[in-house]
Amino acid sequence: MNIQTTKIELVKAILDSESNTFLQKIADFVKNEKQSSSSIFTPSDTELKERAEASLKSIEEGSTRDISEFITEVENWKNQHAI
Repeated sequence: MNIQTTKIELVKAILDSESNTFLQKIADFVKNEKQSSSSIFTPSDTELKERAEASLKSIEEGSTRDISEFITEVENWKNQHAI
């Protein structure tokens, strides 16, 4: 089943429903999904471009670090955050 068909079937089910309990569960689910997905950082195209430009500038200036140092920092961060 494709995504458009699923969307249409969900809308039909919601419109056909007379159950307050069902509709409230759907509303709660949508609200929770919006809250959980909005807590994930998703950079915009502009932010990504700015980060890339800053990285290129750091490379040009020689302000880089060894990959093994970076990996160690990432592993330490993961251990501190129980990831």
